[in-house]
Amino acid sequence: MNFFKRKAVRYSLLALLILGAGAAYYGYTEYNRKVKDIATMHPDFTVQAAVLLDEFSKNDSLSSKKYLDKVVAITGVLKSLDKDEKGFFTVVLGDPAANSSIRCSMDSAHNAEAATLSNGSIIEVKAICTGYNADDLGLGADVMFNHSCIIKK
Repeated sequence: MNFFKRKAVRYSLLALLILGAGAAYYGYTEYNRKVKDIATMHPDFTVQAAVLLDEFSKNDSLSSKKYLDKVVAITGVLKSLDKDEKGFFTVVLGDPAANSSIRCSMDSAHNAEAATLSNGSIIEVKAICTGYNADDLGLGADVMFNHSCIIKK
């Protein structure tokens, strides 16, 4: 009887050791995982800025289901280029006369690309859609994107 107890303890310890090694390997690979570069990702959608703004203004819930967390290539007129206190750029696309716009926060790896842009130029940006801010106060609606990179000028 004592022999079976020892054997069960050994197998239990061996199983725990194997599970622990597997968990350690998984943790190590997740910790050292590299983020995919947005420039190498294939866009799920390619759309004009005016069309995208129109889709969101007509039905924001349906558009959110369609575009949210997807890689989108957007072509449009550079309305403005905003720079925050840390030196990161936000590319704003849309009609300069309209209040609504598409706001693309630049990826840190591609931040320098935005510094060469000039207002009024037609550019293509690839980014991940993160949401929509509706026009509740008459200030204009914004479609928000993160991890942006400039595709062509």
